[in-house]
Amino acid sequence: MKLWVTALSSMAMSALSKPSVDFLSPSMKKHVLMTAGAMLAMAAVSASAQAVKSNQGVYVGLEGGYANATSLSSVRGERTTSETRNAGFVRAALGYQFTPNWALELGYFGTGDFKRNGTDGVNRYHDKYKASGADFAGVYKFTEGVPGLYLKAGLSYAEVSGDRVRTTAGVKTGSGSASTSGTGYLLGLGYEYDITKNWSASANYTRYQRVGSATDVNANVLSAGLKYRF
Repeated sequence: MKLWVTALSSMAMSALSKPSVDFLSPSMKKHVLMTAGAMLAMAAVSASAQAVKSNQGVYVGLEGGYANATSLSSVRGERTTSETRNAGFVRAALGYQFTPNWALELGYFGTGDFKRNGTDGVNRYHDKYKASGADFAGVYKFTEGVPGLYLKAGLSYAEVSGDRVRTTAGVKTGSGSASTSGTGYLLGLGYEYDITKNWSASANYTRYQRVGSATDVNANVLSAGLKYRF
């Protein structure tokens, strides 16, 4: 058991991604470009019509989408046979708008399972990873030029947990689990459209860096959400 826990702990530290200049997969690049295009199109259509309504006060929000792990690494000596690098993502937020431009926001997020299957030539390994945690960010929203466009940056605290099952000739012969946690940071941008005085909808891209405090664990998140201002 100790062997599998040790191996999984090493994998959990690098399960979501490894650093690369080209950190987006081709499919993720396509989705990011589509999202950016949609944000610009929404902004162009509504820039002259929308007056940003978010003045001082408390708000709550909920967003959902998916997270992309840049790669799933294997333990030395293993060969990856299949992997799923996209997983569902959900985040709830509580924030305070200080001015029409500036807000502070506290969020709680979680992902579905990232999966990897591999083999060392004799045994097969089935790994699952997921992340959950909280983030705290400053948000700057543009009120002129492209009203509704926003940027955000902040810190995160997350836990990356993993489970591993080993099978030999189709029979389960071992299992283990491990986790790592700690602080990281995030950068994001999005577009928020005011539906009514209280309600707004948004499209968002967020880059979570050093998830669980691991230097090579990163995730790219695309999401859509709703916000209610009190």
